[in-house]
Amino acid sequence: MVDFLVTMSHMTLTTEDYELLLHLQEHGSITAVAEVMSLDKAFISRKVAKIAEKAPVLEKVGGKWVLTGKGDEVLRSFVEWKSKQQRIFEDERGLILVTTQAISERVVIPLLSRKTKENKVSLTTIFAGQGSAHDLLLSRKADLALVCGIPSVPDFRYKKVSHYPFYAVSSDMKHASFERDRLLKEPYGTHSGSNLRELLKIESPLQAPTLVCDHISGMREAVLSGIGWSVLPSYAVDREIQKGELHILKQLPVDFSEQFYLWWIANRLSKSVIDQVMKGI
Repeated sequence: MVDFLVTMSHMTLTTEDYELLLHLQEHGSITAVAEVMSLDKAFISRKVAKIAEKAPVLEKVGGKWVLTGKGDEVLRSFVEWKSKQQRIFEDERGLILVTTQAISERVVIPLLSRKTKENKVSLTTIFAGQGSAHDLLLSRKADLALVCGIPSVPDFRYKKVSHYPFYAVSSDMKHASFERDRLLKEPYGTHSGSNLRELLKIESPLQAPTLVCDHISGMREAVLSGIGWSVLPSYAVDREIQKGELHILKQLPVDFSEQFYLWWIANRLSKSVIDQVMKGI
């Protein structure tokens, strides 16, 4: 599972993207995929084109989108990952914790690795977005969720776990010496769920970003590769900052932090189990 998450972070594709690629591989055309998924053909066409822009997994041959060799490779990895996920759901392997990709990679897995001997509760981690966390808990495919924000479902219970500040960062050290106005004119990237003008309290419009990425890990990798600066949560970039690979841009202060909560469904888990999990994370 971890190997696949790493692959995804470099390919900048989401699980939804991979599912769409699988449909395209199976059904052969955008028209057929749209019919199977009961979605508009133009919408599917735009999604496929966006995937092709994000990663070298598709190419047009005779006016038709087909998988490249890399596309075949990553799809095989995705199918293997899905199979592992299904086994996790079916096996008796302790509690299943669902969280985001970046939190899984940078927070949960390292903490569990360090505290394995102390924990009496066995945790298996999978990743999904906040909406999927609701569904996985309700369908009993997951026991716990570690996500940003509080749940909206009445039967859910939650506890505050930790919060993380955001930093404006760049891999280019010279950016740290730029005046604020000049820096704002430099190339930058952003997470698709972020509003940089709001985070940085900027009144005037920003130029268009060099890159928009739909997950935190991919945005971090893009900044490391030199696409420009970005605003990212501390858990995703602390390691690179300590190594000197990324630099905090103090002229772009971010007065915002992300609060994470542990979710579970009432009456499914005892207080002692929740306490053990809280000790582990």
